[in-house]
Amino acid sequence: MDGDKVIEDQSCQLNGSPSLTQLIDRVPQLVNIKDIHQMIDLQVATLDRLDCTNKSLANCSAMAQNKLGATSKLYKRTAKQISDSKKDLDVIYKKILDLKAKIRIERPDLFESERRSSHDEQEDQIDSETNEQRIPEPGASHQKVTE
Repeated sequence: MDGDKVIEDQSCQLNGSPSLTQLIDRVPQLVNIKDIHQMIDLQVATLDRLDCTNKSLANCSAMAQNKLGATSKLYKRTAKQISDSKKDLDVIYKKILDLKAKIRIERPDLFESERRSSHDEQEDQIDSETNEQRIPEPGASHQKVTE
């Protein structure tokens, strides 16, 4: 055992420097005890702050998890309602098309007048667009056109 201690002491010495145990004995003389206590107090205060931050983050995470669950349920319910509404509207649209086809067969004169009115509306729209093109731009010179 004594041989092991000698080997440890020799391994701690570096090029004639004092042994590790001597260095450890001198540390209290080199460092001010008040500074060490201040460092320990600062570390304890930092640990307390980190614990408070950790608790706050845990609470925030729990609240976010609860909100996510509630929002997820609401989203699924709303998505289902929208999907059901779309299906209902598709059925209604198909029924309207079927009724329109039946009426077209029974009363073709109604749809002929519809075609005429839509054709007249298209002509009116084309006429209004050409009139808009004829309106002179502001600041353009007004010249009389002779025929």
